[in-house]
Amino acid sequence: TAQELSGYGSFLLIGPTARSAALGNTMHSTIGNPAALFSNPANLGFTNRPSFYLNSSINEKYFGNHGSAGILIPRGQINFGLGISYLKIKGIEEYNSDAVYQGSFNSGDLGVIFAAAYFHRKMAWGLSAKYLKSSFSLSNTDDSQAFGFDIGFTSENLIESLPLTVGFTASRFFAYRDDELLEEFAPSSAVLGLKYPIPIKIKNIDISLFSDFSVQKTMPTSLNLG
Repeated sequence: TAQELSGYGSFLLIGPTARSAALGNTMHSTIGNPAALFSNPANLGFTNRPSFYLNSSINEKYFGNHGSAGILIPRGQINFGLGISYLKIKGIEEYNSDAVYQGSFNSGDLGVIFAAAYFHRKMAWGLSAKYLKSSFSLSNTDDSQAFGFDIGFTSENLIESLPLTVGFTASRFFAYRDDELLEEFAPSSAVLGLKYPIPIKIKNIDISLFSDFSVQKTMPTSLNLG
């Protein structure tokens, strides 16, 4: 999958589980489990079973260490979810304006997500709130933090003759540093996700097509399509 990893919250776009990564990290690659916190809060619905997951990457020299965990707690037709994600990168090289090497530094990102989803029959609505914090090991760089929210909707096989799952989510972040709003680092985004099962079976293996169409505003005058 091709994604525009820029701005606050970009590390949350890293596939939280092996399944989501294998399916292109698309919206409907995770339905009815806590990994849905990172794609569409509405997909926390469609289940009445509690669950949790834990995922951690190995030490990666260039892309850092990443991990995430989540828990889903059902309460009737309302499901609640709590998730955490982190990314640590070491040995980032620093250069001045004359391209002279100044040394290296480390960076760390931490995200916490709380969400709730209401589902009825084949539809679900969800809302999530996020808190993000970034820190650097540079003496002249202050820590920064951001707050965000997602709203989502998913319709699962609404039309019997057309087994199509449709979802939509909209996200917004508000990032602050030294009490100033950093609009260029707090992208707004909207994603339309589709899942369609292909009527082909190979040795009892079901095949489905997953697709996301996203619009992200990473800069005040830019629009990215993916």
